[in-house]
Amino acid sequence: MGSKDSRRTKWPNGKVKETGSLKDGKRAGVWKTWRENGDKRQECRYLGGKLDGLETFWYATGWKRQTNWKQGKKNGLEIVWHENGPKKEEGRYKNGQQDGLWESWHRNGQMRWVHKYMNGQMHGEWIWWNGKGTVTGTQSWQEGEIVDSSLLP
Repeated sequence: MGSKDSRRTKWPNGKVKETGSLKDGKRAGVWKTWRENGDKRQECRYLGGKLDGLETFWYATGWKRQTNWKQGKKNGLEIVWHENGPKKEEGRYKNGQQDGLWESWHRNGQMRWVHKYMNGQMHGEWIWWNGKGTVTGTQSWQEGEIVDSSLLP
């Protein structure tokens, strides 16, 4: 069945740094990490020593990111939030590569950019907006090669 061993490490100041379990010497189940000041840093799941499932990461800046993993590769939805709560970015991974529509928003909620990927390569129309909602640039991509680009005043 395999041996399971719980782990818990601490910062020099005595606060918890990391908790989790090992199974047969590899990370397994839920692992949690904290910064030296006690703020939560990461919560994720491992299977056979590889990230597998939902990972939540809290940046020191206040941003939050949630990423789905499968057998050590990003797979599925990834979302990043601004420190004040609204979404900052959202997109999907397929077998560790960006795939499909990716979107980003300014802090005020206005669209910042829209990008498209196909099998990890830039593909399709990319558009940028300023914080007031005005288009500031566009690019067209075909399988990782830029086809057309324009910056608008």
